[in-house]
Amino acid sequence: MHYQYIPYLLFSFFSALVIICICWYAWKNRNVRGAVYLFITLALVLVWIISQALEFAATNLQTKIFWANVQYLPITFAPAAYLSMVIIYTGREYWFKHRWFTVLLISIPVIVNILFWTNDFHSLMRQNIYLDNSGSFPVVGKNYGVLFWLFAVYNTFVAFISLILLGEGCKRAVFFAVCKPLFFKNNI
Repeated sequence: MHYQYIPYLLFSFFSALVIICICWYAWKNRNVRGAVYLFITLALVLVWIISQALEFAATNLQTKIFWANVQYLPITFAPAAYLSMVIIYTGREYWFKHRWFTVLLISIPVIVNILFWTNDFHSLMRQNIYLDNSGSFPVVGKNYGVLFWLFAVYNTFVAFISLILLGEGCKRAVFFAVCKPLFFKNNI
């Protein structure tokens, strides 16, 4: 495995330091609702940042593909962890009582990762893979396969659900912060 220095690595290093600090803070406050899932989400993002930096620094295609595959571990699991954090944070723990929900949330990232690691046999995730040397550093050139686009739809859907739940939670929090003092007097 051969690597080269590129200026992008400084940005990755700084981003990793910030994520480590926030992970430490989340872990220190893990008794707060949703903090453990925040820690898990950020730990996945940290793996993503590091593996992306190693992919960009790699000079040959085989090493770049390896680090790209490592990146898909957090890319696939981070949205599920984030949605879990949002569910816990907004008080919707009852969603996890439905076994199918948890199975769906975990099984799709597992299947997608298996497909990425075995892509050489079926090309369902990436096709026409080559080393593109046209930029300031070599990158993986590719066309995405059919199943990649299905995964992209799933990932977007999970992110969209997370945003909707967070929006509803914020709206509810603002409503109670503003309206409760106006309509309900505290008995002191």
